[in-house]
Amino acid sequence: MVERLTRRQLVQVAAASGIVGLAGCTEQSLSGGGEYPSQEIRTVVPWSAGGGTDQTVRQLVNVVEDNSDHQFVVENVTGASGTVGQSEVLNAEPDGYTIGLISSTLCILPHIGLADFAPTDFTPIFQYNSDPRTLIVHEDTPYGSLEEFQQYASENPSEVTIGPGGLGNIDHLAAAGLGDVMNVELNIVPYAEGAANAIQATLNGEVHGTTVGAGDAISQIEDGPLEVLGVMGNERLDILPDTPTFPEAGYEWEVAVWRIFVAPPDMSQERAQTLYDILNTGWETDEYQSWMSERGYGLVNRGPDELPEYIESQFNSFEEPAQLMETE
Repeated sequence: MVERLTRRQLVQVAAASGIVGLAGCTEQSLSGGGEYPSQEIRTVVPWSAGGGTDQTVRQLVNVVEDNSDHQFVVENVTGASGTVGQSEVLNAEPDGYTIGLISSTLCILPHIGLADFAPTDFTPIFQYNSDPRTLIVHEDTPYGSLEEFQQYASENPSEVTIGPGGLGNIDHLAAAGLGDVMNVELNIVPYAEGAANAIQATLNGEVHGTTVGAGDAISQIEDGPLEVLGVMGNERLDILPDTPTFPEAGYEWEVAVWRIFVAPPDMSQERAQTLYDILNTGWETDEYQSWMSERGYGLVNRGPDELPEYIESQFNSFEEPAQLMETE
């Protein structure tokens, strides 16, 4: 029978034998550890380049890199409303060198059979943002307010086409609920690759409008040709002080997207906290907060200790509203 030595015993034997190099190793270094992080961190954005998550993540890690020695490599791995990229993170080594993003969309997809994993399956790191959805239309459409939109859609059933930035996601839910609360029939054409594609479709006239966040299309809103008819939240946006909320207009419909950095299951809480601390140094800067505010992105800060309970609560709360959507 061969008796195996533990790492600690191995180090003790090495020290007694005068093997300085091995004796000087700690348990952490023997297991390939060392100071963390010691290399670049792959960050998977599961939606297309140019969308809200892509923009806000790239800006955040750029600020972190400018103010520290930490390095990030952002990759867009798109498809299936974000689940392709999220699956990569879910199945990666839990060593802290592959992280990614989930949004409140992942609280919907499992409830409608479009994902075989849930947001609670990941190791949460950092929620940095939350944004209400908005109804954005091309300025050439024949409606300039929520009231006019409802009237036109009511008089022209299924003629108005809305292109949410995803299939089975928060934008899709926002569009589906829009028809429900306004009691109108809308033609919903989801753009599964994300908000950037939905915005481009609205600009091109492929659809009449979209239900992404205002920050996702801020330049086209400020300079034209897009305009926001209403905000699906309980407060007006600072960047759109004259745009009413849906509740103000008489429609009880509030939908928001949140964005959270996550890691594979079983990553240590110590590394989750380290990653939070690193990312938070960028989030706390005036540079990042000003950048977010100027573009209409909401700022929220939750860390790895409070996120598990928050995510579980959110996941459970979306089960009933998710049934509003048609995904086939």
